[in-house]
Amino acid sequence: MELKELQDKHKGRTAFVVGAGPSLHFQDVEPLKNHITLAVNSGVLKVPFCDYFVSDDEGVAVWNYYMDDLPKLKCQCLLYEDKLKKFASHIPEERIIFFKHKIWYDIHKKKKYPEGVEMTKDAEKPIIGARTSVGTAIHFAYIMGCDPIVLLGSDCCYTDMKRYFWQFNGEKKVVKASNGRVFLPPLQVGKMNNRMLDNHCYDFIEYFHDLAFCEKNKNIHIIDASGGILNCFEKMDFETVLGKYGDR
Repeated sequence: MELKELQDKHKGRTAFVVGAGPSLHFQDVEPLKNHITLAVNSGVLKVPFCDYFVSDDEGVAVWNYYMDDLPKLKCQCLLYEDKLKKFASHIPEERIIFFKHKIWYDIHKKKKYPEGVEMTKDAEKPIIGARTSVGTAIHFAYIMGCDPIVLLGSDCCYTDMKRYFWQFNGEKKVVKASNGRVFLPPLQVGKMNNRMLDNHCYDFIEYFHDLAFCEKNKNIHIIDASGGILNCFEKMDFETVLGKYGDR
């Protein structure tokens, strides 16, 4: 499949973008099998039946879900070419679509580029800049014509001292493919709405705020059903989403 084939591929259908936040541990994901689902990074362990896997981060290449699980699944893999092309040889070629990014933030100049989060419908143009691969998945869902685009597991905060769903008992663990070492998140550095956050959480909140309030994105229907602390998108619980948009 080529990028241009994604253009309006799922026009009018509800899409779910599945991150890896702790709220997913408490979420029944079985209904997602009836909907377009984009799994971001380790979120694929929760929804191995997903239609798409999305990642911008070359760091995924050391983890079991990318090296061991992903090649066995049926999902199409949307991978950031500059960082992941050299780590994609284990995935069947026909399942891979590489993409490019615009720039949202220049880490060296410490400068933001607002146009870097303006979403376009042209599948062959670079995807918006992203501090988190969830942003990339949102843009792809928009390109595919999905409406609404629903976020799950984008908590941007900790629950019970855990930042990821797979840190809870009963979930398949994320470990390094080479040595079985379990990933440990950074230490918490603050609180918001009485929820623990680390530096990454603060960065994600800032990024999503810029994405939501970009003038050209304001008519794109994004719903946050994660149960976290984001306040820049329409809030709705999962059951209400299914009741209102579940037949799309």
